[in-house]
Order: sequence, then C-alpha cells, then structure tokens
Amino acid sequence: MKKILFLLMMMMPTFAFSQNANKGDTYLVYCVAYNHSNKIELLDNKKSKTLCSKDGKELEFETEAQLLSYLGRRGWRLVSVTRMDSANLNHFYLEKEVTSDEQAKEGLFFKEDRKK
Repeated sequence: MKKILFLLMMMMPTFAFSQNANKGDTYLVYCVAYNHSNKIELLDNKKSKTLCSKDGKELEFETEAQLLSYLGRRGWRLVSVTRMDSANLNHFYLEKEVTSDEQAKEGLFFKEDRKK
C-alpha cells in the first residue's frame, strides 16, 4: 500500500503540469469580463483594462449579449457566469485556445495600452 501511495505521489507533478506550453502547442487562457464598465481582465496580468476600438474610442455595449458576441467573434468562449448580488452585476468567465500569449489579445484593444 505504501508503495502505491509513493508512486502516486511521485506522479502527481506530472498531472499538475501536464499543460506545458511548447512552441506550437495550444493551451487555454482565461479572462473575466464585466459589462458595467466595459472592462475585461486577462487573468495572467491581474489588471482590468477598458475595451476600446482600434482608433482608441471606448467601446460601449448596451447589453451583456453584445459584450459576449464581441468577445465571441474574437475567439473567446463563455465558461461561467457569476452574479454579484450586492452590486447587481454579472462577471463573465471566458476562455480562448491559443498558441502564444500574444494571441490572447488578438483583436482586442485597450484604452490603457494606448500611448498618451
């Protein structure tokens, strides 16, 4: 029994890190979108950014469906929705399959990234 437990413990790191991002391999990136302020947060940088058009004009979505359609056209898929009752807001958790971190932002422009 101890040998089996030992073998399982030795294999655990293999399971935990099985999504190794080698060149050309695809992996998932995640983001959280908030419609109340047209913000999107890519979970790797932990900072919310305001969506804008290519020319820098801040995007405004009248409905949550418009926000989700906008992101869906850029390759993002809805994973989950969390309702924040205290603020009466929805947080949309999305994923995108990419081959590089740069590909995650493909088609998205952020107000905070524009040079002032």
